[in-house]
Amino acid sequence: MARENEAEDLKRKREDYAVQLRKKQKEEMFRAKRTTLSDAKPQGATADPAQQVPLAAAAQQMPTIATQRIGGDQAMGGSTGPQDDALIDVPIEHVLQAAETMPLSEFIVQVQRINFKQSDFQKLNHLIYEPSEAKIIFATIGFRRLLSQERNPPIQQVIDANLVPRFLHFLTIAESPKLQFEAAWCLTNLASGNNDQVMVLIDKGAVKALVQLLRSPQIDVVEQAIWGLGNIAGDSHKIRDNVINEGAIQPIADILDKSAPGSSLIRNASWTLSNLCRGRPAPTFSKVARALPSLTKVLIENDLEDILIDVCWAMSYLSDGGDERIPSILETGVLHRLVQLLRHHQIAISVPCLRTIGNIVTGNDQQTQLVIEAGALDALNELVYNKKKTVRKEVCWTLSNITAGSAEQIQQCLEMGIIDKLIQILQLDDNEIKKEAVWAVSNCTASATFHQFTALVERGIIKALVQTLKMQEPRVLAVALEGLDNILKSGEEHFRRSGHENKFALVLENDGGLEQIEQLQLHANHQIYQRALKILENYFQAENDGINLDNGGSVADTTTTGGNGGPKFLF
Repeated sequence: MARENEAEDLKRKREDYAVQLRKKQKEEMFRAKRTTLSDAKPQGATADPAQQVPLAAAAQQMPTIATQRIGGDQAMGGSTGPQDDALIDVPIEHVLQAAETMPLSEFIVQVQRINFKQSDFQKLNHLIYEPSEAKIIFATIGFRRLLSQERNPPIQQVIDANLVPRFLHFLTIAESPKLQFEAAWCLTNLASGNNDQVMVLIDKGAVKALVQLLRSPQIDVVEQAIWGLGNIAGDSHKIRDNVINEGAIQPIADILDKSAPGSSLIRNASWTLSNLCRGRPAPTFSKVARALPSLTKVLIENDLEDILIDVCWAMSYLSDGGDERIPSILETGVLHRLVQLLRHHQIAISVPCLRTIGNIVTGNDQQTQLVIEAGALDALNELVYNKKKTVRKEVCWTLSNITAGSAEQIQQCLEMGIIDKLIQILQLDDNEIKKEAVWAVSNCTASATFHQFTALVERGIIKALVQTLKMQEPRVLAVALEGLDNILKSGEEHFRRSGHENKFALVLENDGGLEQIEQLQLHANHQIYQRALKILENYFQAENDGINLDNGGSVADTTTTGGNGGPKFLF
C-alpha cells in the first residue's frame, strides 16, 4: 500500500515541527547563547554554537539545530585574549594616547583587554569616522564587543546610527584584514536580531559583500564571513534563498573541500551550509546540490560530534523532497556512513541519519534494496525498541517504506523478526508511535505472497490491526482497514479456490474484528463507513444471510495456537 500524498503530509508535518526556522521569541532564545568570553577562536567564542536546542518539552526528545550563532570575542590569528573577568576598565582617551607611540599590532592586543561599556557608544561612533586606522579598528572592536553582550546588545542603536554601511565599507579594505574581520563580526552579530533588523543588512547589500569576502586569502576573515552568512540565512526561508541566489553555496562548498578534517573552518562552513539547506519551503534542489559531495566528504572524514550534527541534519534536509534527490544522495557514496551513524549514541546525530535513510527508502524498490544491502535493517532492528519515543517513531516511519516494497524485502523483515516487533509496538506502545507502526504493519500486506500472509497472521497481525480500529482517527482507521482488506482478500482467493472457508476471516472474527468493523459503519467519516461496509459485504455476507459456516465457524477447528498468540494454520 503506497503512502503517496498521505505520507508526504505526515513527513512534512513532523519536519516542520522539528526543524523549522525559528524566529518566535528569538531574543529570549539567543540571550543564553550570547557571550563575552575571551578573544579566542570563532569556534570557541560562542556560549553554545552547535548546541541542539530542544523544542517545548524537548519535542519528544527531538533535538534541533541553532539557526544563528552569536560570537563572543576572538583575536585575529587565533591569539588568546583575557576572559571577561580579566578585562580592565580604563578611559578610552588613555588607550588612544598609546596608539600614537606603539605599533598597530601591539595596540590591537592592548585594545582586546578593554572592558567596553554601553556608555562608550557615542565615543566609538565618533572614532569610527576618524582617518586613523588605529582609531577605526579600536572603534570597530568596541562595537563588536558591545554587540556580543549577553543582554540587550545595541543592535537597533547601531542600525539607527547608520553604522551598517560603515562596516560594509570596511569589508572592502583588503589591506587591513583585521578591520575586515572585526567588521564582518559586527555584521554577524547584527544578523542575530529580529527580521526587520536583518532586512536592513539585506537592503544595504551585506549578503553580496560577505559572499565576496569568501575570496579573501585570510582564513580568519573567510571563516567570519561564512559565520555571518549562516546567521543571515537562519532568519527565514526568503532570506535563506537570497543568500543562495547571491552564490554562497559554491565557494563555501569549495572551502569545505580544501579544509582539514576537524578544523573550525569545517565546523562553521558545515553549519552555514546546513542553514542554507533547511526550512520550509525547501530551497530549489538544483541550487543547493553542489553542497552534497562536500558534505559527504566531511561526514566520512570527521568524527567530531558538533560537526557530525550539522552535516547529518544538512543531509536530512537535502534528501527530503522530490524523487530526483534520491539518486543524487546515493551517487555521493554516503550511504554506508549514514547507516554506520544510525547507531551513534548522540540522538542529534542518529535521528537526522534515520531521516535521511527514511527519505531514501521512499524511492523505488531498487533504491530501497541499496539501503538494505548497506546494512540498514540490522541497525533499524536494533533501534525499533529504542527508549526514546522520537527514535521509535522515526524507525517505524522508515520501516513502513521498506515494508511497502517487494515481497523479497518483506521476507527479509520477517526473517529478522522486525515484523514481530512492529506488531508488538502496534499493540503496546504509545498512540503516537502506533500511528506510524500501523503504516509499517499494514504496508506488509501490499506485496506479500500468500505464504507471507500466513506467516503474518500467525504472528498476530490481524489482532494488532483489529486493536487499532479502536483509535477512531480516520487516517489510522483507513490504513488498518486496508491492511485487513488485503489479508482477507488473499485468504478469500486461496481458501475459496481450494474449497475451504476463508480462515483469515475466521481469525478476524475470533479476534473481535467483525464487531469492530460493524461498529465502524456508524463512524462519522463517510470513507471509513464505506471501507467497513466493503469488508462486511465481501467477506462476511454469510453471517448476514444466516448461512452457517463449516465446522460451526470455530477457529479452533482449523488452527492451533501460534507461538506469538496468533493462529497456527494446518494444511
